[in-house]
Amino acid sequence: MRDLRDYSGEFIPDLQLSDFSHATLVQILTLYSQLYIAMDGFWYLAVMEKYGNEEALACDMHAWERAAKYEMRRITEALNIKKRDVSSFMKAMQLTPWCQKMTYSMEIIDPDNAVFTVTYCPTLDALEKEGKGRQIPICAEIEPKILEWYAAFFNPEIKFEGLSPLPRKSKDDVCCKWSIYKKVDNLL
Repeated sequence: MRDLRDYSGEFIPDLQLSDFSHATLVQILTLYSQLYIAMDGFWYLAVMEKYGNEEALACDMHAWERAAKYEMRRITEALNIKKRDVSSFMKAMQLTPWCQKMTYSMEIIDPDNAVFTVTYCPTLDALEKEGKGRQIPICAEIEPKILEWYAAFFNPEIKFEGLSPLPRKSKDDVCCKWSIYKKVDNLL
């Protein structure tokens, strides 16, 4: 282990991530999260420019349905997250590239109830700067569905209820706020 703070020195033919210091690894992981988010945006815009926003949304939904399962399976396996409750879902969500780039809070009320509040979202920020109104379908329709796909990996009975207007009305508002709960059928 070399404990590198950067890679400004000579080329290292057998370089491994483990050669970097803890702080540098955190910096690299944060960068990887940003690159993941940027790639999502670049491919979406490429499809939108060639085929229109409706087709880009359809492709986006198809890709995220598959990616959600893929991502959750790998995160839970890598970090030994075994339970299938809301609390475990929230633990896995903390480790997604998206959450690494957002500012948020998570409140676990009990193993099957939580509140997820996002106060900074890079996607919403970019869409608001773009000014074309694309945040309306993305925040109000697309994002809730994507969250459900992520949660369904844990339990298809995990549901989301918006606690804030989607999309937000003002930059002073939270980006989004969700009640996340395991649906319990009423047996009466």
